[in-house]
Amino acid sequence: MGGAVGTVVRLLCLAVSGVVAAATLTVTVQLAATTALIMGGTGHPLVGESPGFAEQYTQGALDLFIAPTGAVRADSSDPATYHRVAVGTPEQFWPVVGADHFDASVAAGADNLVNCLHGRNSCKATHLGADGPASDYVIFGYSQSARIASIVKRDLIAQYRTSIGATPAVSFVVVSNPNRPNGGFLERFAGLHIPVLGVTFDGATPVDSCAADGTNCRFLTADIAQQYDGWADFPRRPLNLLADLNALAGIAYLHEHYTVSAAGAIDQGTVGDTTYYLLPTRRLPLLMPLAQLGVPGPILDVLDAPLRVIVEWAYDRAISPGEPTPATLRNPNNPATMVRDLLAAIPVGLDDGLHEAGLGRPLGTTRAGPFGVGGTTLPMTLPTTLPGGPAPSDPVPGTRRATARPPGAARPKPRTPPARSERPKAGKATAAHAGVGRHRARF
Repeated sequence: MGGAVGTVVRLLCLAVSGVVAAATLTVTVQLAATTALIMGGTGHPLVGESPGFAEQYTQGALDLFIAPTGAVRADSSDPATYHRVAVGTPEQFWPVVGADHFDASVAAGADNLVNCLHGRNSCKATHLGADGPASDYVIFGYSQSARIASIVKRDLIAQYRTSIGATPAVSFVVVSNPNRPNGGFLERFAGLHIPVLGVTFDGATPVDSCAADGTNCRFLTADIAQQYDGWADFPRRPLNLLADLNALAGIAYLHEHYTVSAAGAIDQGTVGDTTYYLLPTRRLPLLMPLAQLGVPGPILDVLDAPLRVIVEWAYDRAISPGEPTPATLRNPNNPATMVRDLLAAIPVGLDDGLHEAGLGRPLGTTRAGPFGVGGTTLPMTLPTTLPGGPAPSDPVPGTRRATARPPGAARPKPRTPPARSERPKAGKATAAHAGVGRHRARF
């Protein structure tokens, strides 16, 4: 009898131990979640906007860019493991939006991002969807807020470079980054300052949070840009006026419409702690107004091929996107090669137009890659959906650190979980592409 009772007691103890272990495992999984501190772009401070917009924007940022880049940031690729926090930033740019000059708006935004990262009561933020305790953080910045993220990253690197304490678990995702080392507008003209607009061209987002041997990178980053978006992919040779006009058209037609997931982007490689992605643009932004006027697609395809060759003369695509590359007036291209590529692009354009019209490629040419005839080739296929038109059917052939921190931006300190503000009831995102845009939520 006593032996039977002892057996029952042991079984009960084992059962209780199993329940406790399961509960501990559940808690461990919950603690492994990531808090996504998501900022808006110019004209969209997020806090104070309609709950529907903030919900749509943050969900789009998570689905299109944060989760798909989880692997390169040593984080999760499952959107369900992230807790979204809409971080308030002014996002003003006088005289276009608001009364604050660009630098002042960025400084205030950096202050609040730091407050939210460290859980200060002064943090202005809105929590969206289900949330819980988090063990690490990802900071998402788009356009103006990508500069905010760059500043905070720079300060974190400076603070923890020689620190013997634990480094905070923070990664970054930046989209349409004006501080992109090769292409960002604020790096192309680094050192310039425009007082009337309050804009400081403060150079490239840093990539040097790694140890001297390139390992143990503290603040892993994903940088995503759309080809010909003038803020993140500005020409290196500004004397090429056609390329300048194309980049300005890219700001108008591409910058507010990041609708393709980073999962379908071209992986441009990793430099230091940052992995770079490019979303190719099928049709030059310069031609997009003509499409709006009703010019048929086949005609635009005929024009695109030779014009793209001329536009690409203004870029150095062979230089890594992670290498700070300022603007230059020098053109090292061989004139004979330039003329040859331009002439070769004419039959390619004709075949592109005929193919678009359903007539095949009678001249026997092959569609050029995203950088045009004679441009840098990429050993991969294009995404299935491209900005500026339907995807082509043919495959593609195979540091200076940010400086001049705006006055008043706080420096990071060891953090605690972000403070909570009142949470609106979470709504449904209207589409998988929910995101940013000055006039409506679109990436």
